[in-house]
Amino acid sequence: MNRCQTREDSQAGHSMLLSAVFLIVLIASCAISSSAYLGVNGNMVWRQSDSIAQILSFSGWKGLSPMDDFLGRPSWYATPVYELIVSAAAGITRISGPQGFLTAAVFTDLACFWLLLFSGYRLAEKISDGSGLWLIFLLSVSPLYLHYYSVPIPDTMALALSVTAVSLLTGECRGILRQSAALLALSVACFIKSPVPFVLMVFFLSRELLLGHLISRRKLLITVSLVALLSALLPEYLRNHFLRSSGAFFAQDPEWYFGTLDDRLSARFWKTMVNRVTKAAPFRGVGGFLAISSAAAFIWCVLKRRLSASIPFAAAFLSGWLVFANVFFLHDYYSLPTNFIFFLGTAICLRAAARRLQPLPERIGKFWPYAVGLLAVILTISGNSINGRREGDFPRAASWFLRDTDVMLYSSDIVGYFDDAIVPGGLFLTPLRRISRQELESGCGRYLAGYRAVVVHDAKGSECLRQAAAEASVFAEDDGYVLWISGNDNHGRPSGK
Repeated sequence: MNRCQTREDSQAGHSMLLSAVFLIVLIASCAISSSAYLGVNGNMVWRQSDSIAQILSFSGWKGLSPMDDFLGRPSWYATPVYELIVSAAAGITRISGPQGFLTAAVFTDLACFWLLLFSGYRLAEKISDGSGLWLIFLLSVSPLYLHYYSVPIPDTMALALSVTAVSLLTGECRGILRQSAALLALSVACFIKSPVPFVLMVFFLSRELLLGHLISRRKLLITVSLVALLSALLPEYLRNHFLRSSGAFFAQDPEWYFGTLDDRLSARFWKTMVNRVTKAAPFRGVGGFLAISSAAAFIWCVLKRRLSASIPFAAAFLSGWLVFANVFFLHDYYSLPTNFIFFLGTAICLRAAARRLQPLPERIGKFWPYAVGLLAVILTISGNSINGRREGDFPRAASWFLRDTDVMLYSSDIVGYFDDAIVPGGLFLTPLRRISRQELESGCGRYLAGYRAVVVHDAKGSECLRQAAAEASVFAEDDGYVLWISGNDNHGRPSGK
């Protein structure tokens, strides 16, 4: 009788756990997929614009050449595996216009997010039984992951594949199929963007070392290290050749990747590191509490000599920041892998705390997974956000009017977030040529004769475009922008315009 009751309780608990996981993932998926119409938005629009330019270029959108940005310059910040997949997926969706590419990007991101949650759950359960739900909860309510898994950026795919590889390699990894799948996921992740899997590899290898697996699993560990190293070096060789860099090896200045000693010693650097952790939570107060609690748990594990339960987390988290100091300091999406490690450790701490609270009253104990799921819903809806749902809609609306324009003329003297370099191309989904406001106003007739579409970003508008409004098929002023599209079907333009 007791065995039957225990089995029934176990099945009921498992069912509640699955229901809670399903609810959490459903809410997060809705939050991500509902961003399909936004396009380039929120944090790091510059990097998003670079990615969407490459996605469009692989489909020959508006004459863009592969590997070029919206200004027509060669661009290679990550190997464009993600961009190729999104471009191919856009062809499958058969949605016309730029919306097809945006939809394909969001649903590719959503598939990567599901892979991250599934692999992260398996990894957490292998390390500490029962911590998988907490990890899914933390990832699904984090504004950092909800934002970057809804915009075009390759780091999300690299992270999902890295976690998949580490999940397969952790614990028993027997069988050629399992090992091959892990090595394939790792090699593709390193090929896309090596700083992302680097953090996960530090975690995996340091944990294997502290668990005493260095000898018993030496062949696998050597193979994993070589695959990761070669897959990380190959893109640098290709990028150097593609960009025809004059550097000794890196296509860009190594200082851009790694920073300087002064960077690592500055107070701003360490303050930014802490801020990235606290901002990854739905509320900064919650993030601060989790950070302090996790730090206390780490110190306790070190004092208790539980090194395998503490050192790998600290080593992995700090490795990304200390090795790639400059890019981690400048770009918050670089903290995706380090914050994953933080959330993994936090999930294990939360599970340990939950165990100490047991046994809960029977009525409460039966429904705690649902309570976690409900809390996820509340935090997702009411928590902080770094996406662009509240931003103006003018660029998104204007991109439809610009669908037949190969190159637009863009004029602005604003030094701001949405005017940086290629960002206007990402917002309007159109290649561009940039000129100053003075150039446009002084050469008004010449520029309007040479370009089918002109966009001005200036709160005062444009006297040049206002005077030519009668000649336009489209003239609109809103949100600090002015859009002018010629009404002449035989509009004379420079070649390619």
